[in-house]
Amino acid sequence: MKGYIASNMWQLNELYQIVNENDKVIDKALKIISDKKSYNSILGIQ
Repeated sequence: MKGYIASNMWQLNELYQIVNENDKVIDKALKIISDKKSYNSILGIQ
């Protein structure tokens, strides 16, 4: 509900920020993307 109110007041971007704020998969993905070594390891780059 909170996300839909935000999307009505602002943009859809805010909806997704609120909906995904407690998503463990999104949190893990953001940690990997922000860590160059982990990110390159997943891509197979050494």
